[in-house]
Amino acid sequence: MSKNPLGRPRHWKTPEELWEDWERYKKWADTQTTTRKKTVTVKRGGTSVTETVTEKVSTPVTYTLTRFCVFAGIGREAFTKTYKADPSFRHVVDAIDREIESDAREKFEKGIINSRLAPLWMSKHGYSTQAKTASDHTIINNLGELLRSAAATITPVDDDEEDEEP
Repeated sequence: MSKNPLGRPRHWKTPEELWEDWERYKKWADTQTTTRKKTVTVKRGGTSVTETVTEKVSTPVTYTLTRFCVFAGIGREAFTKTYKADPSFRHVVDAIDREIESDAREKFEKGIINSRLAPLWMSKHGYSTQAKTASDHTIINNLGELLRSAAATITPVDDDEEDEEP
């Protein structure tokens, strides 16, 4: 049995086993549901009745490496040290990383995940909300230039002139 760098037996012996568990995890994540209660008013025989109705709603969860590790019963650090570092597993780990990014992006674009969370989620994949500018100047640089320019126009005051009263 192959060992991981931490001295424990490997959770997945082959890249194919890892991929099979990843596919099971995605199916689980995509089929999550929640029960929601909704108050509705219905007419019965001429009177209005308010009822609370429960409905099952599809609430898929976003793929994450941490959630996958919990699903599989392995620590994230052990996953990283054992599988990300192993060249024979690298193609599967890269594919998992790509699917995690793609899933989050798709769920934002479809409105499944609140778009206000997009900067937080997508920053994990190298995206940024800051626009790149052609200028290297920042407000601080501009302020510094303004102060230097103002300082150059100031003429020293003779201390003797200040003491005299008009």
